[in-house]
Amino acid sequence: MVVPVKSVGMAHPTTESNQKKVAAALTAAGIVDDLGQETPDFTTNSQVVMDRRYLSKDREGQVLEGPEGMFRRVAQNLSQADLNYGATEEQRQATEV
Repeated sequence: MVVPVKSVGMAHPTTESNQKKVAAALTAAGIVDDLGQETPDFTTNSQVVMDRRYLSKDREGQVLEGPEGMFRRVAQNLSQADLNYGATEEQRQATEV
């Protein structure tokens, strides 16, 4: 189930409990994520595409993260490739930021 976005200027429609679950999971995974940061305004179409295709969802299809979480998750996963090419953990973390 996709949560509809009501307008471009509004915050992403995730609940506080879902944000806490995501924050706990990201912390447990070693990913630092500040869910309170402001995000850029996205067009309605881009928000719908993110909701449907890219944002993490639970088993019922509820969106569990906002755009910041998605960007952090992608950056963390992309930076993991550096370790395959001889980078140290410190270099990987610098790439992630």
